[in-house]
Amino acid sequence: MRALSLVFSDRRYAAMGAGVGAAMAVPLLALSGFVFFEPQLVWNVYPGEEGRLVLVLALSALSGIVIPMNAYRALELGAPGCGGGGGRKGGGGRAGAAG
Repeated sequence: MRALSLVFSDRRYAAMGAGVGAAMAVPLLALSGFVFFEPQLVWNVYPGEEGRLVLVLALSALSGIVIPMNAYRALELGAPGCGGGGGRKGGGGRAGAAG
């Protein structure tokens, strides 16, 4: 919980999380057949499909949490291999790679 409050106390990462969550939810809902855009915006949930809807929304919400946390790790903490400059000598990479 401390990591969540640390990352999302910065408004940039909170906005990124909301944007990623929405950007994931809209196409996933459309592909799953819960939202139709033509001829007008229609929201449709058939009986028995509530579980699929919950899974799509949970996936979108979790993506909105995880992606900003990874960006925070790469940009603020300087994760190895991400161009941030921190970590072990050599910058990470694949195991056994030369360099």
